[in-house]
Amino acid sequence: MAIEVIKRAREVEHEETPVLILDGMPRTVKQAEMLAQGSIRVDLVFNFINRDDILLEKLMGRRVCPQCNRNYNVTAIDRDGYFMKALLPEKDPKKCDDCSDSSLVVRDDDKENIIKERMEIYREKTEPILDFYKQ
Repeated sequence: MAIEVIKRAREVEHEETPVLILDGMPRTVKQAEMLAQGSIRVDLVFNFINRDDILLEKLMGRRVCPQCNRNYNVTAIDRDGYFMKALLPEKDPKKCDDCSDSSLVVRDDDKENIIKERMEIYREKTEPILDFYKQ
């Protein structure tokens, strides 16, 4: 399905544009193979690397407004060469700036066990794409 959307975007919506940036796609070697079979050439792949403990800590700091879905992050990291500021609301650190009566919440997929599962899925299914594109 996603491959068809990308092909359609190239053919119809962006036929004059020589570049298409894919963010979060492909996620598996099979998807990468399907892109190649669909004549979609990938010229460059970015792979951002962070330590798992840093990623886990920062991801667990995510907060969202349940009304407008605005995102914040309560975790500031400044150690071992990593520097990531907290992205806090300006008015009240526990309430959305846009919806002042709305308390920020932790989404279920920002809880430790879910994040660790997603990291494992990345290692199993997405990381092998790097070898696919090195060929």
